[in-house]
Amino acid sequence: MKRKSTYRKNSVSVTIEGFFVIKQPHRKPLVTGANHLTNKGLNGIINLIGDSYADKQYNYVGTAWAYIISFGDDTVTPTTATMEYLASPVSYFPDAGADVIKTKEADGQYRCVWKSQWFADHFSEDKVIGEVALHINAWRDTGDLTPPIQAYTNYPILYFDAKIVSRVSVADGDFSIYEVNHAKSLTIEYWMRLKMADT
Repeated sequence: MKRKSTYRKNSVSVTIEGFFVIKQPHRKPLVTGANHLTNKGLNGIINLIGDSYADKQYNYVGTAWAYIISFGDDTVTPTTATMEYLASPVSYFPDAGADVIKTKEADGQYRCVWKSQWFADHFSEDKVIGEVALHINAWRDTGDLTPPIQAYTNYPILYFDAKIVSRVSVADGDFSIYEVNHAKSLTIEYWMRLKMADT
């Protein structure tokens, strides 16, 4: 007689939710649809969980040590798992960022928020947002479990691979074209929520 596996009965699943929030003063924030994680994003998550190092000589810093949020004006290119760069970038270089905000929302539910800001008149003319992406300091591939930053005597050596971790776009149906008034500041946030639920 074949025994019935109880594996799924005793297992749990973790849901990863992600989206972007685009803001300008005196305008209703635009909350995009669900993000699309690329191979780089998934690779960073699995290496973060699976990495370990026994030698106490080194001090490792996590993947969020360096990040940027970028945007472009492409409206026809959907996100793919292998996408590494924006289809038509407008800006990779915001004026300001902030430390990643990590919050426990409830037992089994945690949230991270990344934020980048462009000051008023950063651009000389109005811009159009058709794609938005998060780039973080991620592991290079699953075969390389060396953490992305190694601090020797408190001096960080940064291996920053500015490839897309997560992206939303007009082409994917995540949001409608957003017109940026260059005379006002622009803030873009990326929210990621991890939720655990019984299956």
